[in-house]
Amino acid sequence: MVQPFKSSFDIEGHKISKAELKELQAIELALSGNSEDLKNIPPTLNALGRAYYITNLSNMNKATLSNLDKSLLEALANTQARLEVANEYLNEHGTLMHTKDSRGNEVVKEHPYVKQVKDMTEQLLKLSAKLGLSPVDRAGMSRSVSNEVVAQQNKKFNEYDNRLSDGEGWL
Repeated sequence: MVQPFKSSFDIEGHKISKAELKELQAIELALSGNSEDLKNIPPTLNALGRAYYITNLSNMNKATLSNLDKSLLEALANTQARLEVANEYLNEHGTLMHTKDSRGNEVVKEHPYVKQVKDMTEQLLKLSAKLGLSPVDRAGMSRSVSNEVVAQQNKKFNEYDNRLSDGEGWL
């Protein structure tokens, strides 16, 4: 089972250098934002969607979430709720349905819920990736922010080097 993502501020006793820990904390701070509104459950969710919203939020690292993520969290919970209902229906009734064509002949077709389940599963995977719900997604988010932090640091060093070469002296 995959362990939940821990904040770098919660890491203790791991074999990580102080420099690496500081870099991880800088990355986390760069990702963090105001997340006060996330605790207000969107009124558009049904009971099952609200349960998923609460579960998702309680299992996510709030240090990497902001109020801007609320619509993604809402869409994720809504998709999970609808997917569960559609899967329950298909499990009970099967993936095929019997209908009649225009001539009155009985025809066996794939139930429309099958396509909806496929579409919702794709949407769920995309939303999960945007929120960093898998270890691979979290690593990708960390790398992109890490590259930004490194670029910012390089810019500062370049500005410092330029001042030195211009004869402005030390900081």
